[in-house]
Amino acid sequence: QYRYRVEASYNCVFFLCRDVIPVALPAGAELNFSPAPFIVWTPTPSQGNANFSFLLDTPRDACGNQASQSWTVFVLPDTTPPSVTAVWPAALSTNNPIDSNISVSFSEPMNAASVNPSSFQVQGPGGVIPGNITSLSGAATFTPSTSLPPSSVFTVTVTTAVQDLSGNALP
Repeated sequence: QYRYRVEASYNCVFFLCRDVIPVALPAGAELNFSPAPFIVWTPTPSQGNANFSFLLDTPRDACGNQASQSWTVFVLPDTTPPSVTAVWPAALSTNNPIDSNISVSFSEPMNAASVNPSSFQVQGPGGVIPGNITSLSGAATFTPSTSLPPSSVFTVTVTTAVQDLSGNALP
């Protein structure tokens, strides 16, 4: 997250920071005034590997002065692959209910379209278990279509086809 302090003053009139007018800010950037004036911006993954311009003005004072401030920021691309941070039920756990959902948490938000039946599979003694997969932000949940067979071992496989929002594959 980037934070930028905004200040301007002239001989004729001192401009208060609340007089700052955002002329051009990148998508998602906001000008805040509390507790002190600043711009807050957290670039999205799609904004990586590009330049973004900021332009601020003040109204003209009685002497005709106007302050302008501009700068450009280059956002590095996200090249860090995601990782699995938690699994429920835990690996090798026993005595789980036969109607259990299976959840996997990731280190960052994931591309929901990449989490699907071919990239997230649950296998039991009879092969692939049918079910629904939901992916919300940094987690995916498998809900079996029917109760899981009791006293059975299941294998959950999450493949490298699962990607974060920048297209980085799960190792």
